[in-house]
Amino acid sequence: MGLLAEFGSMTVVGNDVYVCGNEIDNTKHVAKYWKNGVETKLTDGTNHANAYAIAVSGNDVYVVGSDGVSGARLCKNGTAINLTGLRGPYSIAVAGNDVYVGCNQLIGTTEVAVYWKNGQVVPLSDGTRDARLRSIVVDNNGVVHATGHESDPVSVPVPKYAVGKYWNSKGASVNLSNATDWNWVNPYAIAVYGNDVFHCRVRSGWN
Repeated sequence: MGLLAEFGSMTVVGNDVYVCGNEIDNTKHVAKYWKNGVETKLTDGTNHANAYAIAVSGNDVYVVGSDGVSGARLCKNGTAINLTGLRGPYSIAVAGNDVYVGCNQLIGTTEVAVYWKNGQVVPLSDGTRDARLRSIVVDNNGVVHATGHESDPVSVPVPKYAVGKYWNSKGASVNLSNATDWNWVNPYAIAVYGNDVFHCRVRSGWN
């Protein structure tokens, strides 16, 4: 990675380290991933593009991101498909033959936290407030766990994305914080170990 590269995420498989992100080539951000420092370009530099998350399963490398034109995209071994109607693909998980992408979908005027599984879009938030999904993980029982944030309806004059959230594919929706003005919690990562769920979050404000 050069001085003009931006890091998206990384994963380690055995002795191999995979990193995805983007790097400026000429004047455009080009989506790329690096395996042990060797780069693979995922876009051609025609449009600005970003790679946000990477997963490896066997010999297959999966990367999700966006190119500024087609919206959310999923690349498998360098071959991309468009995730039509979705945006903000910040997380990916692979379990067996199933590929999960955590993202958002605009339904009417509301952003809904969703995940894409093998071509099917599954909503996690209820659509009553704007939501952003940041990270997903799949446990050994096939349950999808997700974290992100939801807008605070009492903030004025403009609602903030203030309430940290946990969702899962069994219907759970749990607040991870209490929203007050100038005090918001934004979870960015989630992990599952046994029966325990862990969140990594950023907090802003002094209330």
